[in-house]
Formats: sequence, structure tokens, C-alpha cells
Amino acid sequence: MAGAAVALAVLHFGPRIEPTRSVLTAVRDLPAGHHLTASDLVTVQVASDAIPPSSTRELTEVVGQQLAVPLERGAPVPAASLVGPGLLTGAPPGTSAVPVRAADAEGTAILRPGMRVNVILTTGNGYEAPTQSRVIARNVTVLWNGDSSEGSSSWLSNGNSQPGTIIVAAPEADAAQLAGATSEGKVSLVISPNAEDAAP
Repeated sequence: MAGAAVALAVLHFGPRIEPTRSVLTAVRDLPAGHHLTASDLVTVQVASDAIPPSSTRELTEVVGQQLAVPLERGAPVPAASLVGPGLLTGAPPGTSAVPVRAADAEGTAILRPGMRVNVILTTGNGYEAPTQSRVIARNVTVLWNGDSSEGSSSWLSNGNSQPGTIIVAAPEADAAQLAGATSEGKVSLVISPNAEDAAP
């Protein structure tokens, strides 16, 4: 009887079993821009309350897609980490993901997702028309940069993105002008003085 009582006490007061569910995680460190393959990921059981929202569970959801940010070994794959609509997860209503091509393609290589930039448009050639520069978007967040990652494939260009192209999160008021800026003149990107306020 005493033994049975002890066993019941252990069952009653023993460690609580937390609910888990399956989730895909990276099997090694993966760089931004990497195209995911089945060998990059493994399904593991994780405590349900420890899984970030929108984390993927099926290989078919992510194989072939491109990472917008680096993933550390063991990290899950939330939609916001992938190049595509998930880039705008958590952005204010009316925000657009806008491709911007800078005249100085090499200069964009230092930009990383999460950094904030000012976009400057320079018109005129100094001969027929005077050169003028103005800021057309301030403190916009870099969402993706093909020049800072392995490869240059882009969901916007069917794998043939032009050098210097980045994607920024822009409010509705700036999106149209940013989209047409390249046809008007030279576009430059400078790191915003408020860059320290950007999300990590």
C-alpha cells in the first residue's frame, strides 16, 4: 500500500509534460540570400510556446525559397525570414516592399536587412540641365539585398536581379516615387542617421 501511495504521489506531483509540435529548423548556419533545400532543414519537436508565430512545418512550404536574413543552426523558419510577402510581416498598414536600384552598385554591398537608409535622387547632367539632388525617402528599412548575400537571384526578377538592387519597406506616400526613381535620374542610398533605431 505504501509503495502504491508513493507511485501515485510521483504521478501527481511529477514534472509536467509540456505540449510540443513539429517545426522545421536549420541544420547549420545559413546566410541571407541562400535558397533553401531539403538538406538544409530538419523537423524537430519543440515546446509549443517556444515556437515563433508563422514558423513553417512542411518542407514543401519553403524548399526553393530564399532567405532574407541569416538563420542560425537550430533556428526555426518564420515567414518573415523569407524573401516574398513575409518580408512585410509586422509593417504598418499601407507599407510596400519596393525594389530600388542604386547607381553605385558596389556601395550597396554594405547594406543589410534591418538597416535604415535615405534614398537620394539626382537629376540633370550638369550640361543641358543643372544637377540637382533631393531626398525622396527618409529612414526606410532595408528588407533584402542580393548584393550582400550569396547569389543574386530575386523573386522580383526571375533570378536575374540587376546589381545594386535592394528592397525597402516604404510608406504609401513614397512607394510610387521610389518605384520610378531610376528612370528619372541617379539613385543613391545613404545610411540614415537614425539607423540605430532600426530593428535588429
